[in-house]
Amino acid sequence: MSGLLESEDVAWFRDDLTGARLAASRLAERIGLGEHRTGEMTLAMSEAASNLAKHAVRGAILLRVVRAARHAGVEFLALDDGPGIADVSSSLRDGYSTAGTMGVGLGMIARLSDAFDVHSIPGQGTVKLARFWPRSNPGASG
Repeated sequence: MSGLLESEDVAWFRDDLTGARLAASRLAERIGLGEHRTGEMTLAMSEAASNLAKHAVRGAILLRVVRAARHAGVEFLALDDGPGIADVSSSLRDGYSTAGTMGVGLGMIARLSDAFDVHSIPGQGTVKLARFWPRSNPGASG
């Protein structure tokens, strides 16, 4: 896949992270992401929202439908003004936690998504991007 993705149905969520999860689920169902894939995307979105609630001073989630060729997917961008992640590589490994949790969330988001990126500056904040394509479309990932 090359070039920029077309996007539509863009929504920002700042205070209502529960609403973001519900909106993501409904959006995924509407574009035909599939029941299993919608569940995976909703789980990843829940983890991203949970991270914002636990760690961020201020945070927001951008949710949108993306299209490439004949495929439609869902993408979310989680942004925060928080402490940042000092060691991004370690934070992606299962069992690593700075908050006393099981430490599987960020790695789970990366594993479930077709495209994932995280950028963090300690003391300033973190940006996470996750994109989900239907799994029944070969070659639709990332």
